Amino acid sequence: MRPIVSMIHSFNYKLSQFLSDLIRASMLPDNQYVVKDVYQFVDRLKTIKISGEEMMVTFDIESLYPSIPLKEVCDKIVECLAKKSQISRESLVKLLGFCTNEYCFKFGDRYFKQVNGVSMGTPIAPVVSEVFLEEIDRKISQIQSVNCYFRYVDDCFAIVKRSDFDEIVKTMNGLHKNLRFTSEVEKENKCHFLDATIERIEDEFRTYVFRKPTKPMVVARYECNQPFTVKRNTVKNMVIRAKKICSTNELFTSELQVIEKILLNSGYLLELVRRLLKMSLRPRLVYFGPAKKIVYFGLEYRGKSTDVFARSLKRNFKKFAPGYCQLRIYYKRSPSLINSLSFKSKPRTCSSMNGVYHIDCLGCELCYIGQTKRQLKTRIYEHKRDKNVNEKSAMYDHFRNTAHVMNYDSAVVLKHESSDFKRKILESIYIRDSNVIEGNKASFELSLRK
Repeated sequence: MRPIVSMIHSFNYKLSQFLSDLIRASMLPDNQYVVKDVYQFVDRLKTIKISGEEMMVTFDIESLYPSIPLKEVCDKIVECLAKKSQISRESLVKLLGFCTNEYCFKFGDRYFKQVNGVSMGTPIAPVVSEVFLEEIDRKISQIQSVNCYFRYVDDCFAIVKRSDFDEIVKTMNGLHKNLRFTSEVEKENKCHFLDATIERIEDEFRTYVFRKPTKPMVVARYECNQPFTVKRNTVKNMVIRAKKICSTNELFTSELQVIEKILLNSGYLLELVRRLLKMSLRPRLVYFGPAKKIVYFGLEYRGKSTDVFARSLKRNFKKFAPGYCQLRIYYKRSPSLINSLSFKSKPRTCSSMNGVYHIDCLGCELCYIGQTKRQLKTRIYEHKRDKNVNEKSAMYDHFRNTAHVMNYDSAVVLKHESSDFKRKILESIYIRDSNVIEGNKASFELSLRK
């Protein structure tokens, strides 16, 4: 089983991010065998020649993340970071253990713990896999019958001698006991890798966009409730991808026809499609002046009226704003229909409420009464800070005179009230009726009796 989990807001998420950045900076210089995307792969392929005795092969690493030998990789990381960072070896071992061995997830009503390798979705997983495969990449590239070798995560592309193919696969599967490679050889002089189809023409290659046979020839419908800029950029990105991947003008023209067909299938009008394609092919103007300050403005998209308002806003901003500023409008997600029709409110906890609050003393029967217009947890934090910095306050004076500590964990909101005047009246009443510490003064002196 290969679990894919979301570790955002988990107890070790930020620690995983920190270690990931540290490992990447200290241990992972530019790996000449790793490509960051299909565009870099196509660029590197332009300088490579292939002979008649060679063929193209793609490899896939089976279950890469669960196959990573954690102890072996973590020992390697600790050995390197202990020399290049100020973190001690013992601390590194504990920190890596928190980020690799302590991942639990829930599936259905049961809880599971990752035993082998790392889980997909953790910040440190890609970096750990790169550390593990760095030496594997070097060994594969040194195999005598391998002409070139590239890898993207767990997908590999290589040019090898036909006669030595079986021996090469055997050698690759013997590089580590946890690794198993599956392979697919070229068919009719063609091979697919990432989003590109590679076709050999004599000793060179030509490339064009690859789509899986099961991929539908549509994008998001034109009638969908999205800003026009999103639809325009969808077309623009498809054209940019085609231009970067297609190796000849004929292939690029053919891909533009496919894009036009996809857009027509998605409800775009023919005239609009041709206008969008023409806009996408237009050379991009480069601004060489002083850097402009970007002013961001968010809008909830409510249909065509939002597009009209955005255009008007840009015109007026350009007309009246200083020349060194540039307006950039972004669209925020609108509430879903179910949220709009739902009248349920989230239950408010005491720590998230404002009003009149009560704090007991751990050393005596006295208490402190206060009021706040902010959340109670914010005011409690300020009380704790006052004690640490010796700030004069009623609670600090009580602590200094009696050595009694206030029970901040027992703080509760006695009465929620948003009005400042009413809140201060309530505070004064509660102080009058309670046994408070010395110096706990009310906002008003009440003349009325109980």
